[in-house]
Amino acid sequence: MTTALGYTASELGGAHARHLVVRYLVDDLGRWLDGPYNEAVGRELVTATADLGEPKARAYYATAHARTAAADSDFAAARARLSVAEKAMDLAVDTPGISWAGHYSPGRWAHEAALVHARMGDMRAAEEHIEHALSLGLDRRRTRAMVLADLGNIRFRREDVDGAVDAWTEFVGLAEGVHSTRIDRSAADIAVRLGSVAGKPAARVRELLAQRSQI
Repeated sequence: MTTALGYTASELGGAHARHLVVRYLVDDLGRWLDGPYNEAVGRELVTATADLGEPKARAYYATAHARTAAADSDFAAARARLSVAEKAMDLAVDTPGISWAGHYSPGRWAHEAALVHARMGDMRAAEEHIEHALSLGLDRRRTRAMVLADLGNIRFRREDVDGAVDAWTEFVGLAEGVHSTRIDRSAADIAVRLGSVAGKPAARVRELLAQRSQI
């Protein structure tokens, strides 16, 4: 269950995972707390509650807080929470564990931190973090495609149109054959942004995106 929650949070976002976490706490932890206690229940309860203090879980929630603060234009709080998250990730072992946040890797964190920086308007920091995410490696093709889409968006906002097209070209290649609402949404957004971009590379990306939309 904890591993499943981790995948849900990283692939679909915290909003989708939140209600699952609540059900986990109510249905599972609640059952242990309300029922008769024995040694087996004690071991399960210790394992489950230990997950909440695991460094990757701390990093996940601190980053979620930073994202909310940035959306509210509370940039000081956003930077402070990102600092907390970064320290937690530095303490975490970069291997999946029993925690539901076990699959929240440094690469995934760097990607989310990049989006927080972008929300605050610090596009240089955003690009540095997202390139760091790519350099660390990402465990799923869909995840890497999403990171490349975001990298292109960040470069586009920095008026690095050629760099944006390069990232989006990689995105199209990775997204081929991948069925995902998030991928489809990114593809549509990229197509709009490319509408005003001249040149053969951009035209080729537009062509591939048009083919994708017809599938």
